[in-house]
Amino acid sequence: RNISLENLAAGSFVDNDILTNIMNQMIEYAELNFSNQLEMDTGDDVLNTMATTVNLLGEELEDRIKKLRELNITLEVTHETSTAKNQEFSGLLPALDNSALIYLSDTKGVFVKVNKALCDASKYKEDELQGQNYRIINSGFHPKQFWDDMWNSVENGKTWRNEIKSRAKDGSEFWMDTVINPITNIKGDITHYLS
Repeated sequence: RNISLENLAAGSFVDNDILTNIMNQMIEYAELNFSNQLEMDTGDDVLNTMATTVNLLGEELEDRIKKLRELNITLEVTHETSTAKNQEFSGLLPALDNSALIYLSDTKGVFVKVNKALCDASKYKEDELQGQNYRIINSGFHPKQFWDDMWNSVENGKTWRNEIKSRAKDGSEFWMDTVINPITNIKGDITHYLS
């Protein structure tokens, strides 16, 4: 049944001290103080039910706050680990930039990002390569079947590896030992290729 405090307070059978104790306990729980619980046996089923309900709500609130604190600790540890890993990898990026020709392309093979080493090898500036397809450095050396096999592999989510003969802006040629890895989103859809 529904009970309002106004009706209880208005009744002659209710002790205002008991209602005050219940309200004070609710305030303690709201202030995240869970050290005490209501202990009442007033002989009144309605007040005993209210006291039990307040205690149960306090236990539930305490449990949820404990879980939130544990989650916060987990998040802090994860953040610290992630920060440490980022610092660890920050030194790796310049090394990769100096030792490997790297590019990121969309699913149509258009360069989204290229590194300095690829620019140096191809003799193109970064802004000349970005937004262009691989054809800008294609030497024409490899047959159509070579490229069809590459696309068939990467579009099916497989890593592809082979040597590619490429042509620089000035017409000189260079070889790339190429590995193309599909990059997927959280749904598993391919969004980019890292080469």
